[in-house]
Amino acid sequence: MYSFRALVVTASLALFSVTALALPASAPCHGPGQNAVAAFGETHEQAAGLARNLVKNTGIGTLMSVMSASHRDGELEGYPFGSMDFYVDDCDASGTPLLLLSHLQINVQNARADNRISLAIRKLPAEGERSSPMADPRVTLHGRLVLLEEET
Repeated sequence: MYSFRALVVTASLALFSVTALALPASAPCHGPGQNAVAAFGETHEQAAGLARNLVKNTGIGTLMSVMSASHRDGELEGYPFGSMDFYVDDCDASGTPLLLLSHLQINVQNARADNRISLAIRKLPAEGERSSPMADPRVTLHGRLVLLEEET
């Protein structure tokens, strides 16, 4: 087993709030001079805090990579691939997910050719709670899958 760290390369993370989802499809996400995060009612700092909290409290997400040429004679090369994976928040609760992955996993094999990945995380409803995934907080982290060196 290898330990990987998904390094987040985007400083601001957008969460979609219930208000934003109530907008008609024709409504613009943001106007001139306004960033997408502010259009949903959160400042960058608030959105980043919500995203860190979501990462800290969820523990499962969809890890996505780009298919490499090594699968099925290259016929899937360039297509997106996603699988559910468990993770833990970094030791200092920074919102950086740590993943324990096997070299047999397709995402790890893809990362050998191109280590750019995404990790989509959404709030999971409590047991017995009815919830709409469209109304719940969710975030997609973009980064690179990096092998952690073994500490001695």
